[in-house]
Parts: sequence; C-alpha cells; structure tokens
Amino acid sequence: MKASSILLTLLASVGLSAAGSLVLPDHGSANGLYAHEFLNDGTVNTTFMGSPEFFAARSAGDANSRLDERKTIPIGTPQVNCKNQYNINLQDLQQAEQGLIDNFGSGKTETQKAYTWKWNSAVAYVCNYGKSVTITGSFLQSQFTAIQTQCGLQSGGWVFIKNWAASYGIDQSSASVC
Repeated sequence: MKASSILLTLLASVGLSAAGSLVLPDHGSANGLYAHEFLNDGTVNTTFMGSPEFFAARSAGDANSRLDERKTIPIGTPQVNCKNQYNINLQDLQQAEQGLIDNFGSGKTETQKAYTWKWNSAVAYVCNYGKSVTITGSFLQSQFTAIQTQCGLQSGGWVFIKNWAASYGIDQSSASVC
C-alpha cells in the first residue's frame, strides 16, 4: 500500500479531510467556546457551547475535578510548531487562551474531537485524534507558554504530543486548525 493511501485512510479514520484541517466559525461569529465533532461521513458538527459571560457565571464548584487520566501515558517529547507568518492581536490571543484555560479548569474529560475558544481575531484550540481528552487549565497554560517561548508572543503555533494523539494551539480565528 502506498504511503499516500495509508495517509488518506488514517485521515478518514479520524474524520479529517485530506487537507487535515478544521474550518472554524467565520470571523464575525460569537466569541466563546465551540465543540467540533467529526462525523463518520466526513462532515463536522459544530456546536456553540457558550459565551464568555456564561462560563464566567459558572461557579468553581461545578468544575469537573477528575485528574488528568493521560498522566498514565508517558508524554514523550512534545513538538512545538510555529507559524510565524503573521502577528495575532495580543489582547485577543490572551483572551482566547484564558477562555479555553478557564473552561478546562481543574480537569475535564471531553469526548468531542476538537474544542476552540474564539475571541475576536484569535482562537485557542484542543485537537484530539484519540478517543477522549482529559486535561486541566494549567496543562493548557503550559502548552501556550511553550508556544510563546519558541514562537514569540504574537505568533500562532501548536504543540503536538504524539503519545497522546493530541495537539494544543493558538492562531488567528480565520485559520484552519487541527
């Protein structure tokens, strides 16, 4: 079997197109959290989960306190990848990061394949190529810090963790991710 057909088979099995990206809601869409579920027919079901105000109103006691189950799988060596083609508005970038960090809080297991937090011109995202993702806000913060350290404060980028089949990143809200 050729490498290209193996790649297309792999992409089809995780619900991605040959381009391998998730098209985000348009630039004029509402700020907040979006869940993206990859369906078997190759389409993506996108659901608006709530505005920043909705999540700010949640009490801290409502957060899922499950520990990060992936700690049982060695993290290996995360790969930081930089885009460096453009600058992203720093305030929008920080708001997008903080929104996603706050959503995952002290630990949350999500079964969707991708989560994005859009804030004006920026988006922070979680892409899961496995069955589920259990992460904390502090874990996300460390991934965003790694991107900023290697790529710069206003550059898009992502961290890929092969052993977990997941990536975590920041970009323009008009970019394709995952």
